[in-house]
Amino acid sequence: HLPSLMKKLQKEQLILEHLGLSENEATLYLVMLLHPKSTVQELQQKSPFPRTMLYYVLKQLIEKNLVTVVKHRSKKSIYIVEDPKRLHHVLEQREKDFVSQKQDIRALIPELQRTYRLSSQRPGSTLFEGLDQYKTALADVFTTSADIIYMYVPKSGRENPGLEIRKQFHEKRVKKDIVLHLLVGDVNTGKTLRNLYKHDRLFHIRLVPEHVDLEDVDIRLYTDKILYTRYNDREPICLLIEDTPLYKMQRMLFKQLWDMSTKIR
Repeated sequence: HLPSLMKKLQKEQLILEHLGLSENEATLYLVMLLHPKSTVQELQQKSPFPRTMLYYVLKQLIEKNLVTVVKHRSKKSIYIVEDPKRLHHVLEQREKDFVSQKQDIRALIPELQRTYRLSSQRPGSTLFEGLDQYKTALADVFTTSADIIYMYVPKSGRENPGLEIRKQFHEKRVKKDIVLHLLVGDVNTGKTLRNLYKHDRLFHIRLVPEHVDLEDVDIRLYTDKILYTRYNDREPICLLIEDTPLYKMQRMLFKQLWDMSTKIR
């Protein structure tokens, strides 16, 4: 019958823990129900606790009015477990605590919702450094529902690192049917890119007016995100910004500039 007894004890222990007793308190309380009047020495033999821990757990049970201590004429302290009906008082206190906690939680939820709304509206940014992370940064667009990318392209005075990564990116972009609108600041860059992507049906490129200086920028706009890339001599550094108002403003400026720009002949 030992397995059924152990199962019963486990169930009783769990119920006591639900009442608010700690695991150690519940364990010692069940031991003391079998030995209602015991000294510390006796409880130390019957429970799994060392002496110091035993005193601590007994103190907790005394505070819960589940155990009392009396001095024997031998001057030894006798620990007496109270009638289990005392658990009704523990339950009542638990219910009061629950009502109080429920009110606190109900009052807290609006504050948490406000924090959540503010955090969801707060701009987020992620920094990517090196070729491996550059590949991850470019691939972020495939985790979104983007169907078009708006992009400013840096001048082609030098070959920036990550050429093979960009080639793989554009191959996947075409498979995903994502349109690419490119704005370039000089004719040479425009012609180079036009020839490079001449078989890309989703590729569109225009040259900004002469008075517009794009400088050496590489910016991509897609689905509430802005990916800004800088290149050093060896590896790219990317900053991904997620902010809906900023994205919408930049997309509006891009479209206005696109309408002002000309096709490359």
